[in-house]
Amino acid sequence: MKKIAYVLMGFYLFLGSNAMALNMQEQTIVRAAANAALGNQEGLKKALIEGLDKGVSINEFKELLVQVYAYCGFPRSLNA
Repeated sequence: MKKIAYVLMGFYLFLGSNAMALNMQEQTIVRAAANAALGNQEGLKKALIEGLDKGVSINEFKELLVQVYAYCGFPRSLNA
């Protein structure tokens, strides 16, 4: 009985971990935000192009840059 419980618990945890995973668009947004926060212009450019190819909207990237401005400061946002 314990074995069945462990198998079911493992299966439940496996399904739960997949539900919390980021999709490709979200991964690209995170990559763009990290590059913008670090001031890495080349990495940001690549992430923006990749994001547009994967379906991220321009408005989402605009909002990302507003958040970088708010939390990382104006000079970082200006460079991004």
